[in-house]
Amino acid sequence: MNIRKFRLINGNGQEYHLTVRAHFFHSPGGLGYAKDVTYQRVGHLFKRINEFYTQGGVSGEVFFPDPHAYEKYQEMISFAEAGELFLVYQPARQMAEYRCLVNLTEVEKTEKQAGGLNIGVKFTAETMWYRILSEFNDGSEVTEGKVYDYTYDYTYADYVSNTVSFESDTKVASPMKIYVYGPMVNPTWSYYHNNVLKGTGRVNGEIPEGNLLLIDTTAIPYQIKQLDGFLNVVQDMYALSDFGTERFFMALPGNNRISVAHEGTTPLKVRTEVQLLYASV
Repeated sequence: MNIRKFRLINGNGQEYHLTVRAHFFHSPGGLGYAKDVTYQRVGHLFKRINEFYTQGGVSGEVFFPDPHAYEKYQEMISFAEAGELFLVYQPARQMAEYRCLVNLTEVEKTEKQAGGLNIGVKFTAETMWYRILSEFNDGSEVTEGKVYDYTYDYTYADYVSNTVSFESDTKVASPMKIYVYGPMVNPTWSYYHNNVLKGTGRVNGEIPEGNLLLIDTTAIPYQIKQLDGFLNVVQDMYALSDFGTERFFMALPGNNRISVAHEGTTPLKVRTEVQLLYASV
């Protein structure tokens, strides 16, 4: 039987499955959404002025069966306290997985019941639900967007060099990471939505071979950094960026395209990782 699945991923990269007999998450709530809307009254009508999704969260109960129910409970608490915490959700009869950065903000623990320990939990969301759309262009061709379940596999197709193209199926503007691989001199990047140029960005500087440039709107504040091949930060490039350009972009519904160029002659490898945001999953 294909049932919905939940699991946690902690700051150590470890996984904790919540739909197994040893620790089973049930009675989930909060998978929908709410909005904070401001209206202005105009006679007997109401004009919508502002609209934002409110901070969400997921609540439910976890059952730890005997034997060793208390030990299993302590293992889960220790797991959740190891750095940042992601809740991963796979709806029933779907292959796609959605994740959300959460904080375990409430645990209701009582005495054991017959057969084990049942606790109430609440995960407060720090992001919307999202899934990763990852694309790579090796410098000679571009891929059509496909969603991968955080495995970072890539496919290839014969399109435009120095360009990555993908489709967004959500109505919510979604943050992305753009990686451009060196060597390059004074790189520029252009963002197109449905074949319309929306803006450009530029960094004045040189990125040597083996390093890469990261333009990141998934972080707060937004970032432009030079990384080494292991994704360690080599230099903060924000101050070297062209403040007369837009620089930072969010993926919009429909077709999105990133094209890069530089003042050298070497073809550029480009990779994008988009966090496609969803109001509800």
